[in-house]
Amino acid sequence: MKTFLTSLLLTIFLIGCLLLIFIFSPIGLKAAIGINNYLTSHPIHYRALQGNITGPIRIEGLNACSNKGCATIDQMYFSWSPSQLFFRHFAIDDIRINHITLTENHSPHTTHKKKQHSSKNTPKFHTSIKHLTINQLSAQTRLQQDIQAKKITLRAVIHPKQITVKAHLTLTQPYSSQYMLNITGQPNAYTILANAQGKQSHLQWQGTGNLRGFKIHSTDHRLSQGSLQSDIQYQWSPHPSWKINLDAKNIRLNQWNAHWPSSLSLNVNSEGSFKKNHPNMNFNIQGHTPKTSLALYGEARKTANIHWNFKSQSLNELYPQLKGTINTSGQVTGSYTLPTIKADLSTTGFHFKDINIQSLKTNGLIDLSQQQRSSLLISGSQLRIFNYPIQAFTLQSSGNLLDYEAYTKITHALGTVSTTVNGSKKDAGWDHHLQSFQLNTVNYGDWKLIHPSIIHTNSSQIQSEPLCFSIKQSQPNQTCINFHWQPNYHWSGSIDSHGTNMDLLTHHIVPSQTQLHGSLQLTATASGQSTHIQSATINSAVNNGKLTYINQKEIHTTPIKMAETHWAFKKHTLTTNTSIELHTNNHIAGKLTVHNLPYLTWPTDKQTISGSLSIQAQHLNAYSAFIPNVDLKNGSLNSKLNIQGTISAPQVTGETSLNHIQVFLPKIGLDISNIHFNIINHGYKTTYTGTLYSKQSPMTFNGTTRYKNKDWLTDLKLHGNNFLLMDSHEYKIAVSPDLTLTLKNKDIGITGNINIPKATIKPYQAKNVKRLPHSDIQYSAHTSKNPWTIHGDINATLGDQIYLSIIGIRGHAHGKVQISKKSQGSTLCNGHISVHGVYEAYGHKLTISPNSELTYNNNPITNPSLNLRATKKISNTYSLYQQDFSGTGVTVGIEVTGMLNHPILGLFSIPANLSQSDILSYLILGHAPNTTPQDNTTQQSTNTTANILDTIKLGETGLSSSDSGGISTNIQRTLGLSELGVENSATIDAAGNQLDQQNYFVLGKFIAPKIYARYSQGLMDNNDIIQFRLFITPQWVLQTETNSLDNSNGIDILYSIEK
Repeated sequence: MKTFLTSLLLTIFLIGCLLLIFIFSPIGLKAAIGINNYLTSHPIHYRALQGNITGPIRIEGLNACSNKGCATIDQMYFSWSPSQLFFRHFAIDDIRINHITLTENHSPHTTHKKKQHSSKNTPKFHTSIKHLTINQLSAQTRLQQDIQAKKITLRAVIHPKQITVKAHLTLTQPYSSQYMLNITGQPNAYTILANAQGKQSHLQWQGTGNLRGFKIHSTDHRLSQGSLQSDIQYQWSPHPSWKINLDAKNIRLNQWNAHWPSSLSLNVNSEGSFKKNHPNMNFNIQGHTPKTSLALYGEARKTANIHWNFKSQSLNELYPQLKGTINTSGQVTGSYTLPTIKADLSTTGFHFKDINIQSLKTNGLIDLSQQQRSSLLISGSQLRIFNYPIQAFTLQSSGNLLDYEAYTKITHALGTVSTTVNGSKKDAGWDHHLQSFQLNTVNYGDWKLIHPSIIHTNSSQIQSEPLCFSIKQSQPNQTCINFHWQPNYHWSGSIDSHGTNMDLLTHHIVPSQTQLHGSLQLTATASGQSTHIQSATINSAVNNGKLTYINQKEIHTTPIKMAETHWAFKKHTLTTNTSIELHTNNHIAGKLTVHNLPYLTWPTDKQTISGSLSIQAQHLNAYSAFIPNVDLKNGSLNSKLNIQGTISAPQVTGETSLNHIQVFLPKIGLDISNIHFNIINHGYKTTYTGTLYSKQSPMTFNGTTRYKNKDWLTDLKLHGNNFLLMDSHEYKIAVSPDLTLTLKNKDIGITGNINIPKATIKPYQAKNVKRLPHSDIQYSAHTSKNPWTIHGDINATLGDQIYLSIIGIRGHAHGKVQISKKSQGSTLCNGHISVHGVYEAYGHKLTISPNSELTYNNNPITNPSLNLRATKKISNTYSLYQQDFSGTGVTVGIEVTGMLNHPILGLFSIPANLSQSDILSYLILGHAPNTTPQDNTTQQSTNTTANILDTIKLGETGLSSSDSGGISTNIQRTLGLSELGVENSATIDAAGNQLDQQNYFVLGKFIAPKIYARYSQGLMDNNDIIQFRLFITPQWVLQTETNSLDNSNGIDILYSIEK
């Protein structure tokens, strides 16, 4: 017994010591804050803490937040009297704060408070503060308005025999002002003095009070360049009563806040009382700003009679986040517990946060006493509610608490829906009779309710009869919907549809040239809770359908014998089965299972899956029309695959093969006579091999694709021998590749050799505009970035059977080029390509020198260095030149040097002392200029004419010469021409800018006394110009022109002035 008592006393002593330590040491204070942080959702943080629970307490760096905002205090001193708690009094002796910062949350959210027990029998505490001092206060409101205050003091002493309250506040932002409140005296007789003073404002109130109430009146009325007079009486005992007279005139509110109105006038008169919760009062409130007016007046006694009228031409004047206009008026009459409300409201250009209303009108009569039918009409246009655009909205309803009728029409960019509903109260719920429902959509056709249906509702559930609709089409159809909403947000529903044409449902999601026809049969069920689908089944089938493809001239149709899909979600598992049979021996079957789904939603990348895919397609030529620019002649596809793993990293096993496929690509003339392609999948690795045949020339390929460390890695080898890659009228190219391709996601690397043993290149030379006027060129700032990066090294060899016919060159080419490309760089080349043959220019054939070549020295592939020479030998037959040259003749030619982007064209001769005009004359006419034959004039003229006509053959190219001298004069006289020669002409755009200069060979003749015909051919390109001139007077000329370069026609009126 002695030992027990000793142990008990020791335990009590230890508990007492711990309690004393908790109360009188900083450990207890810190523990109390820790307990608060653990038990509440609003923790308190601090940087330094001194003192104990009984006080005083000093805190530095205090921070506390709630759902409404945060408070931060740099230094605070706090003392209180714990002994007053025994008297149910929380007595604060002194609070001193150096700087406190208050921040209001922009979007406060409501917190769910725990249910608390009733506190009717709990003794109430009252709080008092003797001294409060705040040196500086900073606050930011939800509207981003800064408030700054300093020198805040409060002294309050409240005793049964004395009341003393003194408060002072100095505000520095948003405007400078001072506020003061003094209350002194005894509880049954005290005086009140309040004062507010700022820039252009001085308000002062005086009054008295007692235990039953108070009354105050203003003695100084200046307020922001206006005035405020007030007289207020209020009593709270024996029952609340009041008398208020307030008159504000021309108060400049924008001096306090720039968003507030520039002027406010407000008059308030009210007198009344509340006895046993029954009002007996009257009021009259009149106010206006420059753009807003308010009138609210009436009385509430045994019955209510209240009227209002509110107009605003700019809601932004009242609240910065509001925009638009509003006009509303109405009245409340009858019993104040069950009144009758009649109201009208209209608004235009309304905007608030996520709500935009271009126009809205509403008027209604609501009789809560049910003595007459209530009515409501709402109509609006161009509404956007939470990012959902509505073009027009109409709601018209009437009724009472026992029955109603309503008509609704909503117009959206995607369609229009209109409904008519009648409702009546039945037992403990309502029966809503859906009389009509019509949905007109842009993409899904027009739907209409077949017969009226009923929706039963009560406080615990919603139950519908089948709602059956039909879509407007040629064949009969029906779609029925049924749903049931149960307590605790449990719900279930079903859809049963048959006869709907697939084209009406799919034409907006398939390509415009494709049509999907067939009758859809669909059944679906689903159940869940709230927004979660817990189980669902979907079964759909299309029988005897067809897939139609329409190209420019033909219509291609592929039959669909059968297409079925089955979806099932149950016990956290989603299973899908799909089967499609197009025609005999052409079918697709697939199965996919997604595991561990808590409810039906879009699966995540980590979701585990399993499934299979089987494809058997014979006679692939039936699908050729669906592949643009490809003529698929024959072939078959067979595939059997199994899938395991996750959605982001599936493992595929199985085999796919393409056999006996014949493909023709008309644009390049590639005719694939046979394709064999085989794919074997095993987990994350895919192996494929295949062979292509073009005109019995094979190309083989084999490679693998692996998925490793979230990367797709592919290695592919190509090998061929004389594979005919192109076979058209312009290009016929055979290649022998030996290449290796490596792919890592979108990075492609190419290495190896490619040999071109033979090729014929004869591109069609269209007459294009050589240079466009600057005003006709449009520049686009947007360039799409290629997602693929390509790099590699390729050695290309041109064989001995490369024939060219391009830009006047006819001959052969051979050589070797090394092509290299960095990932982010240009394609560069090293090597040379030799060219030999003839070059046709000036109407003659020139021999290309054996050492002519294109050279690459780390150049871009499109810009080689040029070293081309073409020559022609001329025998001298004129005595004038025999004294200068030997009898063996002269050699003249053209040489092209520089880069392909900026070629340099030059003329040369052997001997080298000929002028450019002499060389041009030799190239064009075959002899030197200004040469007059010494004998046989007729024959010489004939030869000269033949050379000229041969030079200006349509379709031949030529360069300009300066003059034809005496020869042109002879030809002109012999042929009876009015004009013959070479002229230099400049091209001028519409703005008068010179675009280019060109030399033309010209023929002209009067074909009538006032009609002149003229033909010009460009010596630098194949530009033919035909002109006709009608001389109306010697000064006025009408000219028409046809230009073959851009196929243009024009007409001009010319006027000449003689000087």
